[in-house]
Amino acid sequence: MELQGSNLQNDFNVMAAGTDTAMFSGSVAGNRFSGLLPSDGDVTVWGGFGARAGVGGLRLRGPLGFLG
Repeated sequence: MELQGSNLQNDFNVMAAGTDTAMFSGSVAGNRFSGLLPSDGDVTVWGGFGARAGVGGLRLRGPLGFLG
């Protein structure tokens, strides 16, 4: 998954079901996630906008792959 936008303050997190801890944090690791997801439960992708980021031009690109 890749976040594309014109403002570098935009980021996203990937979180497994039942946890408040991100398995991927875009503010730390950058704008691209590639990895294995849990085989059960929901996965949440949370997009964040910096204080001056606005909402224009933000796009998440997939595909998301699931193994199991």
